[in-house]
Amino acid sequence: MSKPAARQSLTEPEPEYANTPWPTGEAPNDPAEAAQYIAQLTGELAGMAAAAHLDTLAYLLAMARVEAEIAARAGGYPTA
Repeated sequence: MSKPAARQSLTEPEPEYANTPWPTGEAPNDPAEAAQYIAQLTGELAGMAAAAHLDTLAYLLAMARVEAEIAARAGGYPTA
């Protein structure tokens, strides 16, 4: 008699963003570093939106990328 097949794991694979500098629930301490990371992400999302012909969304994401790059160069925005 053969053994029953091993049961596959029901857990979800680890998401790609799990290896980012700031895992879910942990906020960055350096505003410039956070702004640079946001610029990278919004740039990727803008490209994805453009490829899907979501022109307005691509534009807004590109603007968010530019704003994040400005903040990164400035070392973050001053707080009130």
